[in-house]
Amino acid sequence: MANGSVAKTFETEARWTIKGGAPDGTDRVDSRKGTFPYAADADSFIGWLQTLPRDKDAGAPALGADGRLIVPSLDYVYAASFYGYDLKFKARLRPTVSVESPWISRDGIRINLATGERIGKDGRAMKAVPIGKCLNAINNHFAEQADLELEPKGNYVVARRMLLESKKAREDKGKLVTV
Repeated sequence: MANGSVAKTFETEARWTIKGGAPDGTDRVDSRKGTFPYAADADSFIGWLQTLPRDKDAGAPALGADGRLIVPSLDYVYAASFYGYDLKFKARLRPTVSVESPWISRDGIRINLATGERIGKDGRAMKAVPIGKCLNAINNHFAEQADLELEPKGNYVVARRMLLESKKAREDKGKLVTV
């Protein structure tokens, strides 16, 4: 904490894209820098909060022409801190790694490419897709990705691996076929 100060000025930059905003019609990326006061560190946080004016009706503090934030009210800082804390907490609740899944969605219908199981838009089970059609979908996806010189997508890769591991399919000349 420099010279005993409880506050520090931080700089930030907001960036945004304006679709078709460039003279040639392409997207234009724009930005604006600004500064805002905040507690210098965790040890000075409470001391900094005590320096803020109390004004429940203040709303968002004004920005100066130079992008400098005028001193916010305690109520504004509380609302902003709560919002940020809430976002961080929601992020912690989400899985940290993607779950491998053989499921795809088409027109609101979920299809398990490894089993043929289908779930309708209403959440009810539908008639299963024959496994041969699932194999065709997987083979077509792999062929399309190869034609475009791209890597196959995760769900198709997972379904392919699951079918091979469960011995429901085998590989013949680079394609999946039923056992």
